[in-house]
Amino acid sequence: MKTITSDELWAIYKTLPKKIQIAIFSEDTFNAVTNISRLYDIDEHSPISEGITHVLSGLLPPNMFIETIQEKLKIKPDTAKKIGMEIEHLIFNPIKKELDKLYKTESAPIEAQQEDPDSYRETLE
Repeated sequence: MKTITSDELWAIYKTLPKKIQIAIFSEDTFNAVTNISRLYDIDEHSPISEGITHVLSGLLPPNMFIETIQEKLKIKPDTAKKIGMEIEHLIFNPIKKELDKLYKTESAPIEAQQEDPDSYRETLE
C-alpha cells in the first residue's frame, strides 16, 4: 500500500461519497475488523484497517485487498482469502454501488448482461 500522509488522506476523505465516509468511521466497520482479527487470531489488525481505508478511499483497488493483507500480515493465502471474503461481505458489499463509481467499474445487472436468446438462434441458422 502506498504511504500517504494523514493530511492527504483527509483531503481525499472530504471528496468521497457520504456512504463511503460513513463506512470508514462506522462502528460496524470497527467491529467487523475486531471480530475478524479475533476469529483468525491476528494480533495486529491495523493492516486490515489500513487496507479497508485505502480501498474505501480509492487508493487500493478492491481486487488487490487480499494480496495486500496477506503480504502485510504474512499469513497464508487461504486465510487472507477468507478474511477478504468476510470484509467484502460485511464492509464492501453494502456500499458496492459507491465503490463501483469510485473505481469506475460499474457493472450492469445480470439481466442487462444477458443477450437476447433469439440472437443465438440467428447465429446458428
